Amino acid sequence: MPESYKEAMDAYKMTDLGDKSETNKNRLLEEAQTEEGKAYVQSYVSTIPTNEDGTITVYRVGSLREGNNSPVSLDKDFTERVMVNDRKRQGLSTEVHEIKVKPERYSCSSSRN
Repeated sequence: MPESYKEAMDAYKMTDLGDKSETNKNRLLEEAQTEEGKAYVQSYVSTIPTNEDGTITVYRVGSLREGNNSPVSLDKDFTERVMVNDRKRQGLSTEVHEIKVKPERYSCSSSRN
């Protein structure tokens, strides 16, 4: 993993889920667009199990009306234990959505949570 990508990812993970400032999220997205970042994301995504139709299942907490600001996870248990509790503490929607995405849409964080 490129060091600058790791630093950006670590900074993003240190923020509250759904951080409204999006500064760290944007930095991570920028790192994912560098040549090293693209190569890393592509190599990581290729290791994620896919469904029969080639999609990846992710889990998202919150109202779909909130737009794309809610984080997603590959781990349903993590989503239900950690992400739901964090959003509940913030007074936000805690509804869990299972979503199938195309692998090319997955980016950034390399943890499986």
